[in-house]
Amino acid sequence: ICTERFAARDINGAVRRADILATMRWVAAQPGVDARRIVLLGWSNGAQAVLETVDASLAWPADTPAVERAVAFYPGCAAALQRAKYQLNAPLLLLAGGNDDWTPADRCQSLQTAVLARQPQARFELETFGGAYHGFDGTAPVTERSGIPNGRRHGTVTVGGDPAAREAAFAKLAAWLDAPHP
Repeated sequence: ICTERFAARDINGAVRRADILATMRWVAAQPGVDARRIVLLGWSNGAQAVLETVDASLAWPADTPAVERAVAFYPGCAAALQRAKYQLNAPLLLLAGGNDDWTPADRCQSLQTAVLARQPQARFELETFGGAYHGFDGTAPVTERSGIPNGRRHGTVTVGGDPAAREAAFAKLAAWLDAPHP
């Protein structure tokens, strides 16, 4: 779906959220699963789904367990930012590349500011890795990708790994997951 304009996509935030909620119900019903410890992790499009799922301004189905905490690697943040009532129903760690021209970190910074203004007690951590691009946690070399209509540079975006950002992001992720339960 990366090469489709937002308006042309069949998969939107509501569809993504419904998929995650159904998956959470299924996972919670499995033997040996502690439904109180469900953590959502998502990358790019999956990170968008995480943001949609932890939006406390949307109704939460009674038969769905709560999210203990959530992690979003380089989401776009624009859709959540446009929602005037966006709040968190779970602690959120958001990891972004400082040079990301596909899903720019400045939108996520604005989202964090807006959420914390509405919900000062929220646990919303944003870690921005200066000089890093979209996909910074991968190992592929930095390259330009064309045919992306939603990027900032008229269809061309920069993607690729950054060893220092990858190491720092994974250390932050491990610390986030190892921290005491909220």
